[in-house]
Amino acid sequence: MYAGEVKAKIESRLGFRIAGKLIQRHVELGQHVQAERLLAEIDPQDYKLALDAMRAQLQSAQTNRDLALADFKRYKDLKEKEFISGAELK
Repeated sequence: MYAGEVKAKIESRLGFRIAGKLIQRHVELGQHVQAERLLAEIDPQDYKLALDAMRAQLQSAQTNRDLALADFKRYKDLKEKEFISGAELK
């Protein structure tokens, strides 16, 4: 008796291009499939959380921009009234 491994004659290395938790598989191992057929579904929760985090980062960046613009306007007004020097404006 010999130990061995049985493999298909032709194998395809397929996988998802993104990470995630597999929530449903629509085909079985060894089953023939046609192009464009849905093979599996990934849990979208991780991507929803990542999207929320990116939106929060965008909102933070916009707030920082608005603060910087307000500071610049204030310094520009102070410079025009000669309360500060040109070096402080830069």
